[in-house]
Amino acid sequence: MRNTTSKPAWMISPRISAHTGNAKFMVAKRAVEEMTTAQQLADVAISAPHSEVRRLALERLADYSEMDPVYSYVAKYDPDSVLRLVAVERLSNAATLGYVAVNDPYKWIRRTAIEKISDVEILTQVINSDPDPDNRLCALSNINDLNTLVQISRANDHYPVRKKAVMKTLHLKGEEMSQDKQGLRGTVEEIIERITDNNILKDIANNDGDPWVQRVARNRLNGLQVLQ
Repeated sequence: MRNTTSKPAWMISPRISAHTGNAKFMVAKRAVEEMTTAQQLADVAISAPHSEVRRLALERLADYSEMDPVYSYVAKYDPDSVLRLVAVERLSNAATLGYVAVNDPYKWIRRTAIEKISDVEILTQVINSDPDPDNRLCALSNINDLNTLVQISRANDHYPVRKKAVMKTLHLKGEEMSQDKQGLRGTVEEIIERITDNNILKDIANNDGDPWVQRVARNRLNGLQVLQ
């Protein structure tokens, strides 16, 4: 027996033109606009074959709270990069943000996720593997753990990342410094003593706001010049 069950109006073919003059698209659009529950809109945002229909549903979901499961799905699996970006912008789920930051093929979507991440392990993975240099620096901006910064400043293969890690370490403020200022100074001195790049040392010696740090950098620079 032939199945006579009709499809929902929003289940239009992705090949249908998303123009206001297209009757089938307008019917689908009106169906989404008339939906009254978050569950209906979530089903469309995830399942509609047409990307423009999914976008319409995603826009309307902004009026509802606790939509992270929907945004997580769209951010990870939607084939449309624009919709993935919209989902990431609204997303708060840390696990999905970490997945997107590492795996999305588009650097701007990864960047948007990176900006919202505080997980040091994920940020370090981005710093070590992201093909975009700006994304690496963006991830480094969110790291304030002294031990991690020290490790990055010594081992990362990207010069701008190493330099920024050094500068962040030198300027680290807050509880660690107030509680153990002498210990932190010893760590900073150790970092400077391990720097072999004259350009970084000159930058610190000329521009650092702490005279003590400037002096340590100048001493290290002078020592390297003697050895050359």
